[in-house]
Parts: sequence; C-alpha cells; structure tokens
Amino acid sequence: MLNLTKFKHQSWLDGRIVVINDDCEKVMAEIGDNEIDLVLTDPPYGINAGNGVGRSLVNNKNVIKGDWDKNTPIDTIFKEIFRIGKN
Repeated sequence: MLNLTKFKHQSWLDGRIVVINDDCEKVMAEIGDNEIDLVLTDPPYGINAGNGVGRSLVNNKNVIKGDWDKNTPIDTIFKEIFRIGKN
C-alpha cells in the first residue's frame, strides 16, 4: 500500500483516488511494482513549444515561454510508469 505520508506536497485522498503533485521521478521511486491503477501524465513532447516553434504555437499567447519542452522525456521515466502501473 502506498504510504501517502511521504508525499507532503499537495496530496489529496478521496475514496480510492489519490493525486500527488510532486516530482514524478521522486514519487515513482517510492511506489512498488504494479501498485497504481492509472498514471495520468503530460510529459514534454520535445517539440520546443516554449520557444514558439511550430505554426500553431507561434501566435499562441497561452504557451509559457522557456525550455520546458525542449527535450523528450528519457526512457527511464516511461519504464517507471510501466513498472508501477498494473496494466
């Protein structure tokens, strides 16, 4: 069973639903194999959206500027998602 006391940064419990807003690498390292029903994530896609690259993003005022989407996630993050997920 996941020990929620380890994650003090914005954790909510509602029945069987837990939302942890924290660094995913740190959190996933604390979770056992096949312990999570669903991992909902929005990783960077590596399309450089923070620098206005791409036709649809050039004029989009809602895109946060910066290097946050410069690189794609490393494979170890996806391996951890598959390790902790039940399906």
